[in-house]
Amino acid sequence: MTLLSPTPKIKVEIADHVARVLIDNAPRRNAFDYEMWRALPVVIRALDAKDDVRVIMLGAAAGLSFCSGADISEFSTLRATAEGGRAYEEANLAAFDALAQAAKPTIAAIGGFCMGGGAGLAASCDLRIAREDAVFSIPAGRLGVGYPPKAMAYVTTALGAQTAMELFFTARRLGAKEALQRGFVAQLLPVDGAEATLAGTSSYEELRETAEASAGLGVREIVEHYEQLIRELDQPPVLIGHSYGGLFVELLLDRGLGRAGVAMSPAPPKGILALPFSTLKAAAPALAHPSRWHGVVTLTPEEFTYAFVNTFSEEDAAAAYEQYAVPETGQIFYEGGFANFHLHPPTEVHFSNEERAPLLLVGASEDHTVPASLTKAQYKRYERSPAKTDYLEFEGRPHLHMVAADWQEVAASIDSWLDGVLDAPTTRQVS
Repeated sequence: MTLLSPTPKIKVEIADHVARVLIDNAPRRNAFDYEMWRALPVVIRALDAKDDVRVIMLGAAAGLSFCSGADISEFSTLRATAEGGRAYEEANLAAFDALAQAAKPTIAAIGGFCMGGGAGLAASCDLRIAREDAVFSIPAGRLGVGYPPKAMAYVTTALGAQTAMELFFTARRLGAKEALQRGFVAQLLPVDGAEATLAGTSSYEELRETAEASAGLGVREIVEHYEQLIRELDQPPVLIGHSYGGLFVELLLDRGLGRAGVAMSPAPPKGILALPFSTLKAAAPALAHPSRWHGVVTLTPEEFTYAFVNTFSEEDAAAAYEQYAVPETGQIFYEGGFANFHLHPPTEVHFSNEERAPLLLVGASEDHTVPASLTKAQYKRYERSPAKTDYLEFEGRPHLHMVAADWQEVAASIDSWLDGVLDAPTTRQVS
């Protein structure tokens, strides 16, 4: 499905509840001209109002870099007067505001050059993913032009004040790897094979088709894989995981990795003895069938709804199943479910570890798979350690609470914790 755009240089495609807004100005190296600046807010507002759109992804048309910035050929005409300059800046800011203030998640899918105004567009999005060939720069210093402070606030927030100032003053280029390390992008994708992901096509179908390849893959192998990736980075990253991913965060922090960690409804490590009935029922598709312990586990729609989206409407639960349900290695359920019967299972965490980085545990009150009581029980076990450990609990959320209604509240709370914890003194807080 397509949506009419005020300009042919911005194309819109809608599929699987994802709206792809594609920058298509090849003759100007995908620069944004005045017509495009004025058109983008119209497009974003229209998509934000559409019930069948859940995510807005901003990217480039096939074969083009993300955006080379504002079209400087217009500077000598449209920005030649003070009045024209103000109008141009207002159009810039309106485009940035439209992305930042959209009620639906906005994602910048970046490949190739992301320069000047293009960096501003990316910074205005909620999330940024990039190919490994992405290059970021704010070349205003070389061009002898300035940016309006309100517009640049988005770049400063996304990059951090010091990095933003450095890029403003030096106009140097920031490579994709450094952008990841500095937190400007959330994920890097290899150049080969990245087109489908940056184009917004779902990778869930691929995971379903190749699910058998994960058979027998256990906690230790997965954690060691992440450890290898983390140790290759120049700076320790912030680690965020959900469910078993949350347990992986705890294990990685225990190994001395990461600058900080967020474990959302984390699967319990060894030492959490009392498992609620809902947890046992949610895990039954894996644990009740020994043939799946070392194979893969596929959930039915009913099993997925109970375990992940029990607070959703029937229609929304069905849509979530189609979008997110992926077969999982049964080995991790076996190792987690029987951890307390082994001396040193792969899920063992040293709760008293004094050296680990700050950890935030996030619980959800309506979670069937990892009830808030289980997450809080983990928090209590960490009381042995002077390392910073905090706990947040959100009412009315299911296990898959990062895509549930009001997910923004959860994201904002985690973001606020991260802002405060990285430089703050060590304390323990519960809310």
